[in-house]
Amino acid sequence: MAIFLLRHVKTVNNLKNIISGRIETEILPDTNIVLDGNVSFEYIYCSTSKRCRDTIAMLPTHMYNGKINFAEELQERSVGFLEGMEKKVAMELYPHLFHQNKLSVNAEIEGGETIQDVQNRIEEVVQDIIIKGTYMNVLVCSHNQTLKVIYAMIHNIEITDEYWTNTNFLNGTIVRI
Repeated sequence: MAIFLLRHVKTVNNLKNIISGRIETEILPDTNIVLDGNVSFEYIYCSTSKRCRDTIAMLPTHMYNGKINFAEELQERSVGFLEGMEKKVAMELYPHLFHQNKLSVNAEIEGGETIQDVQNRIEEVVQDIIIKGTYMNVLVCSHNQTLKVIYAMIHNIEITDEYWTNTNFLNGTIVRI
């Protein structure tokens, strides 16, 4: 069986280029979930954020027949005082927190989480995902930064600036890993 990752569909904040972090934002109307092939999921893990719950609600019922585990641990990385700030403004005011136009993997943001904090927060859930993924199709719906950490943990990849910059999950696209 397999593990699949899904970043929530595009949101109003994505469209406006606003840093969301953990703040809530509405999904855009008329968005779709993209999946190559025909697959169904026996188990779904989903962030408790509204945008992820709304994304899972978009799945056709024939795509899942099992339990949905809404897990607070799968929330996006808290980015402290940057949450709700326009990305362009944040990059101008705090360039040391960004690397190649993205929030740096090593950014230490007042009131926010480091990547190590995220790893510690999701470690038990990732172990459960790995176990379930060995004998059933598992879908994880979460956020870009959290999915990057999950992917790295599952594949034992060191989270470097290069990995962080080059790894991204597209909104609304289900990826088999």
